[in-house]
Amino acid sequence: MEHDVDNFVHGPEGLVYPGGDSYWQKRTNEYSILLDQPLGPGELRAQVYQHESNRDRYWLTSNGTKKENLEIEEKNRGVFLDYLDFELIKNHAFSIGGEYRTQGIPENKDYYEIMSGYFQDVWSVTSPLTLIWGVRYYEFHSDAYKAGFPGMKTATEADKKAHEYRRKENEWCPKVRLDYEVDPNLTLYATVSREMRMP
Repeated sequence: MEHDVDNFVHGPEGLVYPGGDSYWQKRTNEYSILLDQPLGPGELRAQVYQHESNRDRYWLTSNGTKKENLEIEEKNRGVFLDYLDFELIKNHAFSIGGEYRTQGIPENKDYYEIMSGYFQDVWSVTSPLTLIWGVRYYEFHSDAYKAGFPGMKTATEADKKAHEYRRKENEWCPKVRLDYEVDPNLTLYATVSREMRMP
């Protein structure tokens, strides 16, 4: 378990006005259970984790009004399972795995829901040359509102019900990397990859 405090010097919209406090204070706790075990030709790694954060926001508006929003709770929960570096073909170290994660607040624990899985091959082509290639699949679900939603400040409960939906996105993200070891202290590499940015 870890505990940490971070301070961010900006308001909720990223703006800071002179004459008052404009910052976030964030307290976090991390809990996790990790299993790391040799199994057959490879290594099994599994983790269950929970990240809790509690934020206080203080800011000053453009007209000089002091605002605060205290004790904002957020939680991330997740589990991942990997089977690493197993050699089914000579000079190839394969890895596969997946992760499931949710992010939300006490009244909506899975505002974000993220699932991913991957495959990777580390191919020792020759003594100085290694080719690393693989692909990761992401599926991302989140609460959202359809076009025409009037906004949280003015929306009624009927507006919310009429416009809310569960948005779904997915992406295949391949990568290729070529390493050339010139000597034990110098490695040259070239890489091409595609990534999906997570919340």
